[in-house]
Amino acid sequence: MKKIVVAVVLFLWGSALLADEIHLNDGQVIRGKILKVSERTIEYDPEGDEPFDVLPRGQILKIVYDSGKTINLNEGTEPIDKPLVSRGAGDAVASDKKGVHRHDGFFFRTQLGLGGGRTVIEDLDNDDFETKGTATTLNLQIGYAIFENFVLFLENGVSVMPESKVKHISAVTESEKKNDVAISTFGLGLSWYLMPYNIHLSPLFFFSVTEYDGPVLKGDSEGGGGLGLSIGKEWWVSDNWGLGVAFYIYSGSDTVKDQSNKKYDMSSSVIGIMFTATYN
Repeated sequence: MKKIVVAVVLFLWGSALLADEIHLNDGQVIRGKILKVSERTIEYDPEGDEPFDVLPRGQILKIVYDSGKTINLNEGTEPIDKPLVSRGAGDAVASDKKGVHRHDGFFFRTQLGLGGGRTVIEDLDNDDFETKGTATTLNLQIGYAIFENFVLFLENGVSVMPESKVKHISAVTESEKKNDVAISTFGLGLSWYLMPYNIHLSPLFFFSVTEYDGPVLKGDSEGGGGLGLSIGKEWWVSDNWGLGVAFYIYSGSDTVKDQSNKKYDMSSSVIGIMFTATYN
């Protein structure tokens, strides 16, 4: 009987010595078995009859394992394991690994969109020369994250409206009213990401030139400026690549000249949906 009691005591004493320790910020020490360390929480099985529990990492000063290994959580030490914790609908908490699923460093984004476009030249031949049609937009953006989740970029883009329909012109046939219109832009933009949702808000300031090619009007505009805005959502498909979709709108002003060098004010706008591929 004494041997059994001694064995039990030795077992319990040995188990206590082998317990992990969780040191909280307030000085409290919790002993037990650590089951999982994730980016936001510590899951553990405490000593005694207390049930399985979870602690937020922000409350923990350090972890001391039964092997003697110590992890100081409040001193920038990386987590022991860094899984992507699912948030539903394709969202994920960013990994702690440097550069993975983070918007920092070099930035490259392509955008391909489909929507509607419109240009208006005011008082051309005593009437507004308006074109309207389906617009296909392609943008290339290159930049750098000056702060994490805050990207500064340059954009070069074009919106093409083939066979854009001309309105308010009665002296030509219906087929002659179809003009090809292209709006080329070059600008400076900002892209701010709301994490961990990977939603971005991207305003843009641009210089633009509009080209007309048709039986009614042919030639380039003088060049003007405008503003753009895109709001989108991206999903990580690798450590640094994300695919997404965005709503966008551009609006600009410009001038054109007729054969007598008389200038006319012109406005343009493009609106639609883009599919995006981003490296960051």
